[in-house]
Amino acid sequence: MTLLHPLLLAAGLAAIAIPIAIHFFMRRRRQPIAWGAMKFLLEAYQQQRRRLEFEKWLLLALRCLVLALLALGLARPLLGGVGLGGDTPRELYILIDNSLASAAVSDDGTTALERHKEAARAALSELDPGRGDRAALITLASPADAVIAPPSPEPGAVADLIDELAPTDAAADLPGALASIAELSEGSNSNERLVFLLTDWREGAFDAAQDLPRLDPGTRVITESPATDALDNQQITSVRPLRAVVLAGDARSGDAAASAQQVRVELRRLGPSLPSSDGTLALRLDRVRADGSADPARAASSETAFTWDAGQTESTLVIPLPAIDDPSPGLGVLTATLRSAPGLDAIPGDNVVRRVVDVRRNLRVGVIARARYGQRVSVGSFTPADWLAAALDPELAALGSTSPIEPVPVEPSAVDIPRLAGLDAAFVLEPEALDDRAWDNLGTFARRGGLVVLSPEAEPAAATWASKAVAALDLAIIIDPEPRTHEPPLPLATPTDRDLGPLSLLAAELATLSGPVRAFRSLSIEPEPGASSSALRPLLTLADGTPLVAISSPRPNPSTTTPGLVAIIGAAIDPEWTDLPARPLFVPLVQELVRQGVGEARGASAVPAGAKITAGPGATELTSIGNEARPVGIDVSGLSVQPMRNAGAFAVLDAQGAMRTLAIVNPDTRAGRPNPTELVALEDRLGRSGIAPAFFDASGEDSPISDRVANALRSDADGGSPIAWLALLAALVLALAESALARRASHADTERGSKRRAATPAVPRGATA
Repeated sequence: MTLLHPLLLAAGLAAIAIPIAIHFFMRRRRQPIAWGAMKFLLEAYQQQRRRLEFEKWLLLALRCLVLALLALGLARPLLGGVGLGGDTPRELYILIDNSLASAAVSDDGTTALERHKEAARAALSELDPGRGDRAALITLASPADAVIAPPSPEPGAVADLIDELAPTDAAADLPGALASIAELSEGSNSNERLVFLLTDWREGAFDAAQDLPRLDPGTRVITESPATDALDNQQITSVRPLRAVVLAGDARSGDAAASAQQVRVELRRLGPSLPSSDGTLALRLDRVRADGSADPARAASSETAFTWDAGQTESTLVIPLPAIDDPSPGLGVLTATLRSAPGLDAIPGDNVVRRVVDVRRNLRVGVIARARYGQRVSVGSFTPADWLAAALDPELAALGSTSPIEPVPVEPSAVDIPRLAGLDAAFVLEPEALDDRAWDNLGTFARRGGLVVLSPEAEPAAATWASKAVAALDLAIIIDPEPRTHEPPLPLATPTDRDLGPLSLLAAELATLSGPVRAFRSLSIEPEPGASSSALRPLLTLADGTPLVAISSPRPNPSTTTPGLVAIIGAAIDPEWTDLPARPLFVPLVQELVRQGVGEARGASAVPAGAKITAGPGATELTSIGNEARPVGIDVSGLSVQPMRNAGAFAVLDAQGAMRTLAIVNPDTRAGRPNPTELVALEDRLGRSGIAPAFFDASGEDSPISDRVANALRSDADGGSPIAWLALLAALVLALAESALARRASHADTERGSKRRAATPAVPRGATA
């Protein structure tokens, strides 16, 4: 038998000395006085002496036994470990939180995961393999991973795997872990099933909005008490170059274009302190070779100091991109690292965020229109292709220099896959001239990460190409083939604070630039019924709400690596439709649509930790850039065979070992919230899912953690013990018996007392035996 509270038992047993002392105190003898009539009383006393002595000792024994049983009940005794007999085999499901939150460092310098692992090893030591006890190990880092399942009869092997656990960068997936237990316990013949849940229950480790699956009613849940220490944490929430495609010529030109080679970094602070403090943000740009390895010779770095104001929770830094000395094209990894003052950053995992940067010498933009022969005479005779070429290359072409954006004329009859493969974007200015094969090729180009821009022709009036384009590009939109004439002409609506997508860099000047623009004719563009809100994103709208410039993407397809992007200009680039080509807005509109749109078409190429990477068709494996991690395979659907729970940069390789693209896994910053969860709120939330856990203190210092874990595992789900209740019930029964016996011994019974007085001679006052 073991006791959960041995000190209470010791105190109770010590209290037995009280009735014993009282008993002997009441037996104190007095000096006898001889009295002649005493012999009659002595004769009556001698007749009942034995009975009275027996009642006294029985009363003393009952009082001592009541105190002993009461102490035993409060000490909560247990026989044979768990339950009454401890003969049935047990299944122990150990759930360990190894999410980003488990890296939180407490005041004593230990991480939450280190405490979880120590408690898990203590729990394994309580198992008896000879009895048939078994253990399973499930880690909570999203998605929850059943490391050892079904339960194993070898606790040593489970302990070895627990020792190898390290914090990940993913959020915790408690619903997935509980669902695994529910699935594993089906058909189990174990009479005792325990879930040992090890987590600090911080906000980042437990999402109160998640629905939790219900467990078998016979399953006991034992977990750590919620952490009570409020920690401080700082994290990077976003790293975004103002342009995902960096044109090396811009950075070296020294003109206004160089200001666009900047990086926007968003920071956040969490916790109770929020003092004024200094920090440093380091940027490093690593260029990647064709085989997927980093090229240290072409790396560039920079550091920026900043200051947090007292109470400030969020900050945005816009800092220059590290200087690109080598303008050769290729992909690179931009890494932002936050360094904070000591004691103000409990979770280091969310201090590093990465982003893919595509370095180019220039962008090649296909202009799909029939060739025009002869010399361009005046602006009045410009075709849509002429207007577009002037906007793509407004200065440098006349000087004979290489433009950052190179227009490439493409005949409508020559829109094939090889020609499109050499382009970054394609403007379709004469869509009526494209056949079905050309539209299919443009659809393939878009789904492979290309930018396609559609614009109607000035003639004919009806846009018969609209349905073909929507079907080939797989868009969830509707383009009305009949143009609408605006009388009087409609101006552009005043820009709002909505997401401007590729035009975000124009936000400050857009109201001024859009003022003079008028539309005389336009096509109606709207999302198809039932489509999501992201199916059509208006960038510029007319005064009646009709989109003039909008963007959409092909429907999601797991076989493609990037989403692609399609922009629709609702008016022909012709003075008969709109005066936009002749207004100051047109050049920056086209420039940003290309520079930003090409980057957005290729996708963010970043996923939160815990997700799978979409590598796309033709990819065979992922290799980590910058360390010796084992390559990750690609399945037939183009996804990584396993979720990526740790942050990093990865090269996507084909069968020949050549790099196809880069993929980024960043920390899931939702898991970096260090605030503790209130115990009452936690019990209420778990109770609504039918879970009533028993809590134990994993960080207490009053006893070794092995003792606290052992006591937690041995206690019942309701916090008591059957033996304890039996002891308390017996104490109650004996207390009632003691009360009745004490009443009898004290002659408090009136009827019996009156009969005794009638049969016993009177004794003079002051007489003693």
